Amino acid sequence: SAGAGIDPRQLTDENPDVSLSYNFWLAGTSVRALAAIYPALVEKRYEPDVVVLALTSRELNDLGESQAMGYESLIDSKGMRRATDTQSWLDEVEESVSAWSDVAAYRSALTTPARLQEELRRSGDLAAINNYGMLTDRRGRTGPIITERHLQQEREALDPFSVGGQETDALITFVEDLKNRGLEVLIVNLPVLEEFVMLHPNGNRDLEDYIAVLAAVAAETGTVFFDAANEATWDRDRFGDENHLNGAGATQLTSLIAGALADLSPPR
Repeated sequence: SAGAGIDPRQLTDENPDVSLSYNFWLAGTSVRALAAIYPALVEKRYEPDVVVLALTSRELNDLGESQAMGYESLIDSKGMRRATDTQSWLDEVEESVSAWSDVAAYRSALTTPARLQEELRRSGDLAAINNYGMLTDRRGRTGPIITERHLQQEREALDPFSVGGQETDALITFVEDLKNRGLEVLIVNLPVLEEFVMLHPNGNRDLEDYIAVLAAVAAETGTVFFDAANEATWDRDRFGDENHLNGAGATQLTSLIAGALADLSPPR
């Protein structure tokens, strides 16, 4: 996961050509979802000069049911309509009513700060995400914690598995669009553990197919492809689970990406 694997503050510190970094990610996402939300949310707010697309095989799987459901939910969501300025009058009414409902729900807590904090925490704890967008919930782990529940979640996203279809087409279009807007793009293959690889129906063969597709997309679009997974040795103690790095792993990966970015053209 790019969310846990790239430290924006470290990336800024290690690369003199980078003035500010932010880690934007979507949980359990697909390339189509990233491409759909980028113009409305990321480009509009942050106006980046360089985009690092850090991926695993999960995001490029054309047959991932959970990824497809997530994409459809995103496209049909009120939040997406709000971000793209396509809200209906009904959306606006519901949003207004929801705001008043929230105030009513928290009214009794407003007079006691400690209680208000507790109520907000129950509504959705964002403590695992720092001010630079980095997911930090696995940062303190000294090695991978692998649970059957998480393995099953990833298994459902990877089996069945196929690359080279709609997600690859979306990646090509996304990269070409970014480059046409004058942005530098770096495509990165993220490191994962063998447990994650073996969740693919054909194991290493599926992973090799995915990496080959990334390399082909980079060649077709004139983009730099950085295979971080094979640029260094990734010991198990660098992972928080089968497909997320911990703090030590994030430090290692971020340094590698900083070096790869230094080889790109300076930002405009």
